[in-house]
Order: sequence, then C-alpha cells, then structure tokens
Amino acid sequence: VFGALTKIMKDEGRVAPITPDREQPFYTAYDLGLADYTSIVLFQVDENGFPRVIDHIENRNEDVGWYVGEMVARGWDVHTHFLPHDAAYRKGARNETYKQVLATDHNIRNTVVLNKPHRVEDKLNYLRRVFIGLHIDERLERLVECLEKLEYEWNEKQHIWSSKPTHVGGYSDTVDSLCYMAQAIQKYGITAKNTFSTAHVRVAEPILATNEAKAERFQKFMQEELTLGGGKKKSDSISLFI
Repeated sequence: VFGALTKIMKDEGRVAPITPDREQPFYTAYDLGLADYTSIVLFQVDENGFPRVIDHIENRNEDVGWYVGEMVARGWDVHTHFLPHDAAYRKGARNETYKQVLATDHNIRNTVVLNKPHRVEDKLNYLRRVFIGLHIDERLERLVECLEKLEYEWNEKQHIWSSKPTHVGGYSDTVDSLCYMAQAIQKYGITAKNTFSTAHVRVAEPILATNEAKAERFQKFMQEELTLGGGKKKSDSISLFI
C-alpha cells in the first residue's frame, strides 16, 4: 500500500534522527483497539504542513490508563490529542466514550474526535498527500516496518487485490494512526505557523452504542407511525389498530 512511498522516504533520508522543536506544539493521533493494537503517534508539523513523527506507543489488551501512564513516563507534553471517530462511541460497563474516559479519569480534555472518512481509500489518501514531506525518527522502526509491509486484501473470489488493506500481520492499526494524523493536519490546516485551535471544532454529541441507537430509532419510528407521520396527533385521527 505504502511500500514504494516508504522506499522513497528512506532513500531521501527522511527516516533519520529528529530533534523536536520545543517552540512548536506537539500533537498525537490515535487508532484504538483492544484485541487489535492501539497505536498513538506523537508528531509536530512543519511550516509547509508536513508531519515529523517523533515518538510512537503501541500495545494491545491494555486499558486507557496504561497508555496515559506511558505518555506521562515519556514526558509527552501534548497540545491536542486527535482521536478517531470510534472514540465517540459509548462502550463498556460504564457506557462511556473513550473521550469521556480520558477526561473524567485522567483529566485529559484537550481532545478532538475526527470524522470517519467516507471510504477506506479516502483515509489512505490523507496519508498519501503528506508522504512527500513526511519525516519519521529513525528509532521508530515499527512505524517504518508497518508502512513497508501493509498490503491490500486478496479477493479470493475474483482473484484480484481489493481496495482495503488486510489486517493480517498486525500492520494496519499502526498505519491507521498515521492516516488520522494526516487527516487532522489537512482538515484543520495545521502548520508550524497555524497552530490548531479548538475554536474551529464543532463538538459532536456522543454516539450511542449500536443497541441503544436501534432502540432509539425504533421508538422514534413508532412515535411517527402512531401520529401519522410525526405530526401532533389529533383526537379525530384514524387509529392504526382498527
């Protein structure tokens, strides 16, 4: 998927030691998983809007607290955390979103939930558009490996490669965090001179879990049906139960 672009990046010396600019803000981008990997990249953005990836955390089967503890241990001073769309879904016994858990349990409130890309190809294209100026610290061998090895799924029925990357090998979650990084930069026009501001963000309501959403839609449907299209039911309206 990104193998050829990664080779060019390496050939051009853009996988090399990076000295963070302490005068510029640091951002993170997440891809969330539990059984799958959760991947978090720490990055800065240059004057042309290209990312410089400075650090990376990745693990699986760990709760939110583990990742927060790792960020604290590494001394990450983050201006804004960019979360994927599923961070707005209510989950777990507490029926809370990932964004809410970060805020209530760990006092991390400088978070923004990104919109879900319309297509998988759109998500990949966010990263393709910044690849020409992408820099990755040479210590982050796992990131480079995932970019090199991520492949498209093989469609056995049609005997062609699909447009979706495969999850085989465990490379896709790591690459997704880079895709969300690129999405945030492009959506908000972030550069070294244009620091991200929450003033440009419209806060969305938490998304209901699947069962809750179905129940709410059904209840709304029944209300509309019983009031003949959603209007206020009149006393002389026809009953649906005749």
